[in-house]
Amino acid sequence: MRPEIYTDISVIIKMMPDEMKSRISREFIEFIEDKKSMNYLSSINPKVPLGEQILKEETKVLLGIIYRDYLCDKVEKVRLLEKDKQELDRLELEKQQKYNPDNLFKKETKKENVQETALMKYKESIFKSFFKKLKGIFIRMSNQQFSLNFHNSLFSTT
Repeated sequence: MRPEIYTDISVIIKMMPDEMKSRISREFIEFIEDKKSMNYLSSINPKVPLGEQILKEETKVLLGIIYRDYLCDKVEKVRLLEKDKQELDRLELEKQQKYNPDNLFKKETKKENVQETALMKYKESIFKSFFKKLKGIFIRMSNQQFSLNFHNSLFSTT
């Protein structure tokens, strides 16, 4: 965890009543004090109730662990440990299903909407077709005229 989280936890432990604080092991409190950041200024306000403050997710997790291990009674601790075990089992099962070595190389079959494209015969517009034919006629006429002129030039007697 980041040192800032330990700093926030240290501030919260100092906010606790002495009776509650005495239930947390001295070694754990020393561990928190050793790990906390000396440069970070905590946003935890001791004058505002903890429930009304915005806490980082990691701070909430560590507070939950402190509550489970040091502050709650034995019946509550067993219930919380069982709940934690169920959550870990659920996460492990999800991980096994997601990364199952048997299914790792199988291709997923996905149904995709495939649109068929039909080949359509391209039809020229009437005008384009007309101009092509007209152009062809002129080209033929000019070729005939050229050949006639060429033929005449070869066989002319001038």
